[in-house]
Amino acid sequence: MIKLSKKQIECLQLLLEEKAIAIGSPKVNSRTMYALYTRKLIRCPRYANGEFWEITDLGLESIS
Repeated sequence: MIKLSKKQIECLQLLLEEKAIAIGSPKVNSRTMYALYTRKLIRCPRYANGEFWEITDLGLESIS
């Protein structure tokens, strides 16, 4: 089990509720999101309308 901070858990829960958050959004801290990204808890796919943070299966397992 990966040890997560309170802020990281809050970001994962927000992503779970919103499904995707645009990169650069003021809703989340970019450093926190990068830390989650390096642990493969979230991903950042590119779409025609921009880049978005999305939760992964590993991220779902971490908060449930």
